[in-house]
Amino acid sequence: MIGSIAYFSTDIAEPGVIRHNEGSRISLGEPDGSRSDRARAIAAALVKAGLRCPLTARIRHEIWVKILGNVAFNPISAADPRDACRNRPRS
Repeated sequence: MIGSIAYFSTDIAEPGVIRHNEGSRISLGEPDGSRSDRARAIAAALVKAGLRCPLTARIRHEIWVKILGNVAFNPISAADPRDACRNRPRS
């Protein structure tokens, strides 16, 4: 298992259609903090595909930081009646 965290902003344009707004980063890391050949190979493939893909020795820490950010900000976004990216009423 290799840990990963995607940093993308998306929304639902219509049922079955996801719109990518911004972001191209996927962090990867081994749970034990090592920088394995397999993690390097996956990161290299993602970079070749045009994504930013840093390897981290602290993937567990990054996962918790992202969870805390989601806990703090997602309820605000859900409670706001406007589309956060376009400042218009949600349909």
